[in-house]
Amino acid sequence: MKKGVLIIAFVLLCTASVLCEDDRRRYLFGEDYRKITEISKDSVKLLRDNADELRKLAKEKHGYFENGIKEPKFFKEQHGSAEFYRAVFEIENPYGRHAAFYGEDLQFFLLAHKGTLFILNADYLVEGQSGDGTVHSSDEVIYSNTHVVKRGASYDIIEHHTKTRQDVYIDPEGGSDMKIEDSGGGEAAVYALEEVINAAESKADKTGSLVTLSIEPYRTISYGKTLIDKGSPFMYTIQNAFDGNPDTSYVEDSGDNGISITIHQHNAKKAFFKLPSRKTVKVGLINGYAKNEKLYKANNRIKTLAINGKLFDVPDTFSREFRFFDVPAENGISISSAALYTGGVYTDTCIAEINIL
Repeated sequence: MKKGVLIIAFVLLCTASVLCEDDRRRYLFGEDYRKITEISKDSVKLLRDNADELRKLAKEKHGYFENGIKEPKFFKEQHGSAEFYRAVFEIENPYGRHAAFYGEDLQFFLLAHKGTLFILNADYLVEGQSGDGTVHSSDEVIYSNTHVVKRGASYDIIEHHTKTRQDVYIDPEGGSDMKIEDSGGGEAAVYALEEVINAAESKADKTGSLVTLSIEPYRTISYGKTLIDKGSPFMYTIQNAFDGNPDTSYVEDSGDNGISITIHQHNAKKAFFKLPSRKTVKVGLINGYAKNEKLYKANNRIKTLAINGKLFDVPDTFSREFRFFDVPAENGISISSAALYTGGVYTDTCIAEINIL
């Protein structure tokens, strides 16, 4: 009897431990967390050899609270032949999110290539600041992360920053009137993995084993206010609309439930929606929260789609396949909702995937 109880308790303890580990990765990295594995730095020579230098860089970036940095946790992910690592420094902030400025979980996103560790970016996953005045107070939080997503036979690296902000205005005459304004939006930069590898090739074995790599994105994306889940802040962010996985969705959080995304092309060599010989391009959409039909019907879907000002009717049919729309070729593609199908449970508007041919 006791043996059985002990076995059950052990199983429950192990299960809880696995769930906690999964939940932490999901909090840090969003819905593709299962592709990202926590590892020991001692298991990878490049990490072991550069751990002290990474900590030094983390202290420099987080200089105002140097003693608040814990030892980093290391994570690995593989995309094709490319090997990526993440060094995540948890931050000890005695004031939590009540501080005027705070940063949580400082992440270094790293590419390992030919014996060199390249720093592609370093950002707080959550960074906030607040202002407390007599008649006006504000609270702004920026959620930043980097994701590698499949693009046809290749991969893109999406670095995104999503902001939420609340401003509170109090009656200066001492009355009971109070005005609250919620706002937000985001920006993302997209890099072609092959261009990142080419840039790394030119620097490998020449400048040491830890190198900061900077290249220009071939595409940028701007988008409106985004739904942030406090338990998993990257569950609904912009990378979901470009990750090739209809199980995930980008979800807005605007006041009118409208959705808006603008894509800009920056590098003609990598142009994927403007070529000199083309007069039109095809913009593909997987509408709604397409993980399953229940979630699709529970959330808002786009009824009338606006692309660069041209309107298209979208049938309210659950599908995990792209529906394509022909639009004039331009350097930018602006996508928004002109009318919506109302969700049966939630008022959030969702897009599972966007593709431009």
